[in-house]
Amino acid sequence: MEGLVTTEQVLKITSRQKELNFKTGTSFGYCNTGYMPLAEAVKRISGQSFSDFAQATIFESLRMTNTLFYEYFHEVLINNRAYSYKKINGQS
Repeated sequence: MEGLVTTEQVLKITSRQKELNFKTGTSFGYCNTGYMPLAEAVKRISGQSFSDFAQATIFESLRMTNTLFYEYFHEVLINNRAYSYKKINGQS
């Protein structure tokens, strides 16, 4: 479990940020930190985990039968999972 970050840790860290990293419109920096507070808001409002909420309200209604959010990816074996990739030395 080394390296796992909890929702509580992310909320604590992000709540201490007092200003932006750069002036709006001057730069771009990708960060997916916002997904954890979003998932926590969904959980508190709906009473469901983010993955259960998405499954029931998004994926099922759109018949997305092979799509899911998983909360504990280190514990789940997912059939037909597609991984991202990157080129190394120009090779895929």
